[in-house]
Amino acid sequence: MPIPEFELRRVEKLLGEYCEQRVPPNVRHEVMLRFITCGDLVTLYEERPYHLDKARTTRTGIAQFEYDTKLAGWRLYCHARGQWRPFNLVKGVHRFEDLLGEVNADTIGIFWG
Repeated sequence: MPIPEFELRRVEKLLGEYCEQRVPPNVRHEVMLRFITCGDLVTLYEERPYHLDKARTTRTGIAQFEYDTKLAGWRLYCHARGQWRPFNLVKGVHRFEDLLGEVNADTIGIFWG
């Protein structure tokens, strides 16, 4: 089920601000943070120019957030070995801000390396 409109707008605002703040302006020609929404998922990814063809870009998944409509909360996934996997350090459903804080803190190096 899709994310409720109010929650989606709130998350888009938070993630937009986060992406702007996370990447300094002087390197945005080399790397950008972006996000995309699809149904009940919001995916945060890094976009860089492709090294063999600067007209193309590559995307690397950073984090994925899944909205649980029944519980009105979020789950967090990390990208490991080419797949989205539950981030087991936070179990259950949380507020989006809490999970974005987990991604930013990255205490075990799973999101930012």
